[in-house]
Amino acid sequence: MKKTLLTYIFAFFFCLFFIVGTVSAFFCTTVFDSDKYMKRMEKNNYSEIVVSYLYNQLDSIGDVISIDTDDIFSLLRKDDVVAHSKNYTKTYLEAILNGKSFLDSDVAPYSIEYAKADLEQLVKSFYETSENSFSEEEFEIIYDYIEKQINSSLKFLSSAILEKTIPLGKYAVLAKKVFKAASVSLAFAFILLLATIFINRKDGIVKLCYKVGGIVFVPSAIIFIPTFLFDNYNLGSKVAIARSPLSVVFASVIDTIVKGLEGISGVIFAISFILVVVGAILISKNIYGKKAEKEITQ
Repeated sequence: MKKTLLTYIFAFFFCLFFIVGTVSAFFCTTVFDSDKYMKRMEKNNYSEIVVSYLYNQLDSIGDVISIDTDDIFSLLRKDDVVAHSKNYTKTYLEAILNGKSFLDSDVAPYSIEYAKADLEQLVKSFYETSENSFSEEEFEIIYDYIEKQINSSLKFLSSAILEKTIPLGKYAVLAKKVFKAASVSLAFAFILLLATIFINRKDGIVKLCYKVGGIVFVPSAIIFIPTFLFDNYNLGSKVAIARSPLSVVFASVIDTIVKGLEGISGVIFAISFILVVVGAILISKNIYGKKAEKEITQ
């Protein structure tokens, strides 16, 4: 009776410490790491969306400059554009995660100096076709305007979004300290698991595996099942109202948290589930075997 009571008490506190510790450790190693978000963004087609978003931005230039969008777009180095956008996004994320300030000016504007000569030739040929002339000053105005439009596409965070999100950095720093301290709960959970194994060590390997599996199964299921449902609901994609770099950033943050927790808890859930099922089958088989032997003896 005493052993059973201790097992239940240890199991309860194990569940508590395991959930708190697992979530805290996950946040420390994943949620506060900007590289994890960047990897998830790439899986969410960030590069393609950045290029597509830039094209649409250039397409709007047609209302001001009557030059074909494809001609201007072909002059740009797409890899450089994507790399610049990723740097901008990562700088923004790291500012929030580390409680720092962030301004658009923190990231140098994207320069299309490498395409200036080709762009000048393009503008010149357009004016020659339309039988109009243009001066060097007029070209500089066109060049600056195009470069400005490109940067407005790559620096996609509005001042309103920055005002609302950057102040969250101080809470992120506080949360990082709290989760770092709370992650120690995993050590307590491990000690409780060892204590449970110790007091039940005479039950035999089958019953011991069954009990351990049952203890681990409950907290892992509490984490795994909700994250599994959210993942299948495609929660991250639900925030992507439009195909824009900003929507990919928000979707990737959610996906990183949901899919990350699902992956960790899923492995533990599967192992504990197998232990419970196999243990239950072997115990039942053993019980029925003893009953059969008893009936034969009688």
